[in-house]
Amino acid sequence: EIIKKYGADVLRLWVSAADYRDDVRIGDEIVAGLAEGYRKIRNTIRYMLGALDGFDPARDAVPVDELEPLDRWALAKLAAWDEKVKAAYEDYEFHVAYHATMQLCAVDLSALYFDVVKDRLYTWRKDGKPRRSAQTVLWIVAQDLIRLLAPILSFTASEAWGFLPGRPVESVFLAGLPTRQKPRDADALEARYGRLFEVRAVVQGKLEEARRAKLIGSGLEARVTVRAEGDQLRLLEEARAELPALFIVSK
Repeated sequence: EIIKKYGADVLRLWVSAADYRDDVRIGDEIVAGLAEGYRKIRNTIRYMLGALDGFDPARDAVPVDELEPLDRWALAKLAAWDEKVKAAYEDYEFHVAYHATMQLCAVDLSALYFDVVKDRLYTWRKDGKPRRSAQTVLWIVAQDLIRLLAPILSFTASEAWGFLPGRPVESVFLAGLPTRQKPRDADALEARYGRLFEVRAVVQGKLEEARRAKLIGSGLEARVTVRAEGDQLRLLEEARAELPALFIVSK
């Protein structure tokens, strides 16, 4: 019945998400929640594949050391996820792999990275380096995500792999697991963007208030004034050029 209603990969996801050291539960509500998680993973991969239309990694990829800072932050998040998922597989803690994947897809990628880079992908010069920088990261993330999830979401991974540009082998099941090194400045990037995203959350709250009051529609109709002091002010001054993109405002 689960396969009939939701597909085989949702059943596989239920198996992987269950902690077999405790009583394993199943029911309509549990399966529906996992189906929603599956859709989030699938849509994350789908978004990346769509954004890679026309991208040839052999021709267009930007070297890691030349990527935009936010793009290197995304690679640092990916490397940490790679490490956690492979360790979970080694320890037969598949539920840890599932929860780490949901954190990566729903929070680090969808809520933060994709939200910030979408304007760069959709409106900047097609072959410009900032856009290619984002596409390079999406290509790397998509490749790792598909390969590492292939043992669990076999049908989805096989289907998605067929749309990945520049795939090294024809079948994802021959690709092996990725080995991803963190960028050299991963810790500094994590600290920097952690603080910037805290400010972003405050700005988004104010933008939402303005939307509810019908002062603005989209955040791109807004000009934001930020007041800060001390270390926070110094951080914002250093990141001044990035702030409109991070906050998704015009100025």
